[in-house]
Amino acid sequence: MRRHSVLTITFLSAALVAACGAEEPAPPSDRPAEQDDELPAPDPDPTPDPDPTPDPDPTPDPDPTPDPDPEPVAPTILSTAPAHGATGVDPEQPLSVTFSEAMDQASVEAAFFSETLVEVSFSWNTEGTVLTITPAAPLEQAEGEGLDPSIVAPVMYSYAILVSALDLDGQALGAGKVVSFATAKRMYADVPWVSAMTRTRLASGTVHAEGMTSLFVGDSAYAAATQMKGFLTFDLVEVPANVELLSAEVLVQQTAVHGAPYDLLGDLRIQHVSFAAIDQAAFDAEPRADLGVLSYTASLVNRGSDVTEAVRADLEDRDTLGDRTQFRLEFDEPFADDEAGDSAELAKETLRLSISYAAH
Repeated sequence: MRRHSVLTITFLSAALVAACGAEEPAPPSDRPAEQDDELPAPDPDPTPDPDPTPDPDPTPDPDPTPDPDPEPVAPTILSTAPAHGATGVDPEQPLSVTFSEAMDQASVEAAFFSETLVEVSFSWNTEGTVLTITPAAPLEQAEGEGLDPSIVAPVMYSYAILVSALDLDGQALGAGKVVSFATAKRMYADVPWVSAMTRTRLASGTVHAEGMTSLFVGDSAYAAATQMKGFLTFDLVEVPANVELLSAEVLVQQTAVHGAPYDLLGDLRIQHVSFAAIDQAAFDAEPRADLGVLSYTASLVNRGSDVTEAVRADLEDRDTLGDRTQFRLEFDEPFADDEAGDSAELAKETLRLSISYAAH
């Protein structure tokens, strides 16, 4: 009876388990209980990447084709002095030609051609790039008279450097060169004097009338111990601008001598001055420059004095000075003690400022 009951319970338990889908518990084990979380299954061994296919050896570049030899560069003429077309050239100025590189000197000299520069010599700088052409004599200049140089035709010169000129490698000149220029004109002129500002003044304040035909310098026969000075003014307004003054000379004739000025008063001197009026300030002012002796003798002859530097300075400052150049005449001593009057008389009609100048 007991056996039958055990079988019946076992059967019912098995049926219940089967009906609930439960598994039969595992028999007890002596090992400690495992954690509920299961460990991830290890990844299988990765499939190794196949060996990469090696790049093929690069095709080597072909040997570069060598550049052809560069074309030789022809030498050129960089500049000339004077430049082509220049005017007013100094007749003693050397001529020069500057090349872009060292030249075969003999070939360049053989390539020089001129019908107006017949006799010349050649020289070179150390680098062989600059040729200097020196005429055997100073070049000619046109000459004329007056204050208008445009009425005078200039003297022209020209020369050529032909393409047969070679550099040191035998390369011919890229292009020939023709140079033409004109030498300066040498002009001569008399500059007019200004009547109202060319007169005699006495220390007493008296100014001789503009219409008087002579200048008197010395001491007065009418006022004892009274010095007389002569004032000269020349008008530069007609002198062309930008000319080179070559010379200037004041010229005047001594027409009479009264008393003994050269014995008692010394030499008659000319001074460079500036004045706006023939007043006491002009009479007493220190000169800008003492230009030396105009006359040292009583001889009745033309007198002259070089005033080039004074006139050149006044031309450079002509705007300030009103286009005038001015001078003062006086003896070394202001007056003599004889009370007789000792003076030199100078004729205005012979007075002139004679200049020479170089113009384009």
